[in-house]
Amino acid sequence: MNRDWKSDRNMHRNKDQHSLNIINTRIILLVFHLFTVCGAVTLVTPNTATEVTVGEQVLFCVNQQGQYDVTFCSTPPPAIIAVWAINNSMGPKTIHPLYEGRLQWNMSGSVVLYNAQINDSGIYEIEISYYSTELKSSDTERFELRVFEPVSQPALKIVGDCLTPNIILSCSVSKGTNVTFHWRKESSGAIDGAYNRTDLVIDRGNEQEQHVYRCIAENPIFGSFVPSLFSS
Repeated sequence: MNRDWKSDRNMHRNKDQHSLNIINTRIILLVFHLFTVCGAVTLVTPNTATEVTVGEQVLFCVNQQGQYDVTFCSTPPPAIIAVWAINNSMGPKTIHPLYEGRLQWNMSGSVVLYNAQINDSGIYEIEISYYSTELKSSDTERFELRVFEPVSQPALKIVGDCLTPNIILSCSVSKGTNVTFHWRKESSGAIDGAYNRTDLVIDRGNEQEQHVYRCIAENPIFGSFVPSLFSS
């Protein structure tokens, strides 16, 4: 009798532990799924310019209700990229070949653009056309997307030597869009001045130009600099 009671108790304990392990596993999987989905997504806000890096995943969010059609287009000039009929299916009715496999409508109310490219920069509109027009017939949101390529490590070229009156420092990068170059003059850990150009001419005979210079290359979302300084 006692053995049967202990056996039943151990069996229930094992079942409870097994259920707890399943719940913990589900929680871990859920957290991992949320991290995977949300970790590398950039949310594009309506009526503002959003800057992203090449390869990012972009989310265009809109408000919607009931049954409707979704039209995703670029402008100007107006050009339809994709159309979805949101009733029993989420598959697109039509989609531009350049966006095949990179564009998706989510029932949460968003258009997802995968693997953003430089050519994706521009202004987009999402129009929600409702099947029932009791409250309203449509909603339209406008978005601006700017896609940039990360700036590569700058390369420094020196033209001139101790025998020439001037030394020319030239800074360049192999990759990057909308890159701006800066030359910073540094002394005692402080920045004395900045020069916004790719080339910097230094007069060796001018003591005021005898400083340490650093080249910095950047665009709106990424910056890089020459790690080694040039000292005149």
